[in-house]
Amino acid sequence: MRPYIQQALSFGPFTLHRSERLLFDGEREVRLGGRTMDLLIALVERSGEVVSKQALMAYVWGCQAVEEATLRTQVAALRAVLGDGQNDQRYIVNVPGRGYCFVAAVRTQRPSPHG
Repeated sequence: MRPYIQQALSFGPFTLHRSERLLFDGEREVRLGGRTMDLLIALVERSGEVVSKQALMAYVWGCQAVEEATLRTQVAALRAVLGDGQNDQRYIVNVPGRGYCFVAAVRTQRPSPHG
């Protein structure tokens, strides 16, 4: 029996393999730190929804106390890696007083049956 392979999520030129914690820009692997990857996964899995700052901090840092400035720094780093705002492409928007929303269209890719 084949092991379960989780579906990949694609947006723009990127493909996110959540279970393997890998992000690709086309064929090129994009290296992300652990917290930045957690943030990306939290936002992409809730694409189109506003995710509160508190929910994001709990997902990324668990019970560890962090300042909102730390979250803003991670969001800025993620935006830079994704090229958010370049060539009129938007991925993450801030919803003042509420949180962040992943606004790019997310497509589900089925795993290859031959993999």
